[in-house]
Amino acid sequence: MGRTVNFSSDLLQLLVCRNVSALHDGILLALDNFISVLGADEGYYYLFDELQQGRLTCRYHRQRRTVGTVLPNEFSMESAGRILDRLDREKMLILSPAERGVKRTLSETDACFDNPEVTSLLVQSKTHQDMPGLMVLCYGPGSPCPNLPDTKEELLDRLQMFTHVVVHHDSLAENESRNRFEKTLREISKQMINPSADQIDSYINKGLKSITELFDVDRGIIFQRTPENPIATLTHAFSRLSPNKLPENLNITEADYPYLSHEHIVKRRITFWNSINDLPKEARTDWENLSQWGVKSSLNIPLTVGDQTYGTLTFNTVKHETRWPGETINRATVIGEIFSNALARKYADEALRNSLKEIRKLKDQLESENIYLQKEIKLSHNFDEIVGDSRALKSVLFKITQCAPTDAAVMISGETGTGKELVARAVHAKSRRNERPLIKVDCGSLPATLIERELFGHKKGAFTGAHQQQAGRFEIADGGTLFLDEIGELPLELQSKLLRVLQDGEFERLGDPKTRKVDVRIIAATNRDLEKEIQEGRFRSDLWYRLNVFPIHIPPLRERRDDIPKLVSWFVNKHERKMGKKITRISEETLADLSGRYWAGNVRELENTIQRALIVSSHDRFELFNDRHSSQTEAPQVRLDTLESVERAHIQAVLAQTNGRIYGPKGAAVILDLNPSTLRFRIKKLGITRNKQ
Repeated sequence: MGRTVNFSSDLLQLLVCRNVSALHDGILLALDNFISVLGADEGYYYLFDELQQGRLTCRYHRQRRTVGTVLPNEFSMESAGRILDRLDREKMLILSPAERGVKRTLSETDACFDNPEVTSLLVQSKTHQDMPGLMVLCYGPGSPCPNLPDTKEELLDRLQMFTHVVVHHDSLAENESRNRFEKTLREISKQMINPSADQIDSYINKGLKSITELFDVDRGIIFQRTPENPIATLTHAFSRLSPNKLPENLNITEADYPYLSHEHIVKRRITFWNSINDLPKEARTDWENLSQWGVKSSLNIPLTVGDQTYGTLTFNTVKHETRWPGETINRATVIGEIFSNALARKYADEALRNSLKEIRKLKDQLESENIYLQKEIKLSHNFDEIVGDSRALKSVLFKITQCAPTDAAVMISGETGTGKELVARAVHAKSRRNERPLIKVDCGSLPATLIERELFGHKKGAFTGAHQQQAGRFEIADGGTLFLDEIGELPLELQSKLLRVLQDGEFERLGDPKTRKVDVRIIAATNRDLEKEIQEGRFRSDLWYRLNVFPIHIPPLRERRDDIPKLVSWFVNKHERKMGKKITRISEETLADLSGRYWAGNVRELENTIQRALIVSSHDRFELFNDRHSSQTEAPQVRLDTLESVERAHIQAVLAQTNGRIYGPKGAAVILDLNPSTLRFRIKKLGITRNKQ
C-alpha cells in the first residue's frame, strides 16, 4: 500500500513566503520530505534553463545515504529526449534493474541511470511557462521499491506545487539581486561622475571589489591597453582567494591568447564560458595559459568608447564552475561602460598633462605671449555662438572637445536659459557625425500622446487620422545625433521604450511590427535634478545611467559675470540692425549695472533685456529700459509651503478634475499612481472633502 504525501500545507506556506533565505531552507526541507515519504535514499531536482541552451540544470540535491551513482549537474534536452518523451505521456517513470530495454531507452543519455543495483523514480512537472521540471529519486540496494502514494495524481500535484515554489524563490532572488545591483550601480556611478585623474584608479578598484562580491565570483580583473601599447596589462584586480595566484605584472599578449585577443580587441565581442572546456578548438593556446591560473569559468567584457578599445573587464571563478545568466552579462556590460568612460577621461587627462609638459618645453624656445594668444584664439573661435572667456565657460568648452569625437551619450544640465541647446549643437558640430543632421525633440512641449509618434513614427492606419505613414525622429537622425531637450519631462511609459533604443538600437513604429535598427548618438538636456526625480519615482534609474555617460553642467550667468560685457556687445551687434539702430557707446555704469544683476533667466533673460534697451535707446547711446523687473539684483524670494499643504492642494486639484472619482481608469488613484485605499487614507488624513460623482 502507498502512503499519503502529507506536507502540502508546508508548500502552501512557502508559496507566500517573501524571505529568500527562509524560502531556500524550506525548499531543501520539502525535498527531504519527498525523499523520506517516498522511501528514497537520494533526491535530485532539475529545472529547465533557457539561458543554458535548453538544458535541465540540477537546482537542488539531498541524500540520506549514498546509492553509488552520481547524477550530472545538467542534462541536455537532446540527450534526455527519450526519457522526457515518455514522461510527457506517463508523467511518472520507474527505471529498475528488472525493466527490460532500459539500456536501449537510455542509449542517448549520459548512462547515469544504467546501474544494475539502483532503482530511479522520475516524476515530471511544468512551470507556469510550460517549462519542464524533473525530480529524480534514487533507491539503493537496501530499498529497491519506491514507496508511492495511493494515487499518482497526489504525487504529481505535490511536485507541481514544489515546482511553483522553486520558481517563486527564483523570482524573489532575482528581484533581490536586481535591487542590490542597482544600489551598487548608483554608488559606482556617483563616484565616477566627475573624479580627478588621480582618483579614477582608486574608484575603479572600489567599484571592482563591490561588483565582484555582488556577482559572487572569485576574481574581478581589468586588463588595460592603449594605441601606443597593444599589450594588455593587468592594472586593477580584486580577488576573494587567499593567496591570489595572479602576478601583478600579468600581460595578455596576442601570442599567448590569440583567440581572446582577436575577440576582444579586433571584434570587440563579449565572451564567456561556464567551463573552460567550452572554449572552441581554435582557443587551445588560450586554454593552456588560462589553466595555469586555475580559471574554471570566465566572463569578459571589452572596454570600448567610440572606436577606441581600452582593455577588458574580466570576472572568473577558480573554486568551482559557474553559469553566466543573461542578466549578469547585461549588468557586467553596464559596469564595463562606466569603467570605459572613466578610463577614457583618465587618458584624456593624461594626454592633456603631456601636452602641457610639451608646451612648457616650447616656452623655452618661443615667446610665451605668442603661444598663449594662439591657444586663446583657437579656443575662442571654434564655437560659433558660445560667447565668453571666463574660467567656468572654458571648462564647459573643454568638456565639449573631450566628448565630441566619441559616440558617448551626453547629459547637459543647467538652469533655464543657460544655452543647453548651443552646447548640444557644439558637441554635434565637432563630432564625426557632423555631416548628418542634429535632430531636436522638445520632450516638455509635446503631449505624452504625441511624443511617442514624434520619436518612433507611425504606420498608415495605426490610429484615427493616420492617413499616411511617418518616419520618427530616430529614423531621421540615423547616422547623426538626436537632441532630447527637457528629458526630465518624458513620461514614464515612454522611458522604457527609449531605454530599449539606447541599449539595442532597435524600435518599432506605432502600428508596425517590423523592427528597425538605427545608429544614433543621444544628447539629452534637463533643468531638473534627475537624481531627485529617480528617488521620487518619476524617472527610471537605468535610463539615467544610459544617458549620463558624459555629464556637462552649464553654470548660470551669475557664476560667470566676467562674460556679461562680451555678451552685451554680442547681442547688441546681433539685434541693432534689425531694429534700425547703430550703437557706438555703452557706458561703464551700464555694464556694471548689468553685471551686478541676478539673472534668474540667465543668458536668455539678458538677451531680452538688451532687446528692450535697443527699443528705447536713442541715437548711438545704449540706454537700459527701466522697470521693476530689470532692477532685480538679488535672488527671487520663493514662497515656501509645507509638504502637507502642497500634497493637499495637489490631491484637491486632481479630485476636481475627476469630479471626485477615485476608482476606475480615469479616477484620481490612476492619475496619482496610488493604490485607491492609500488615496482614501490620505484624503481622510488631510481633511479633504470631495464631491462624489
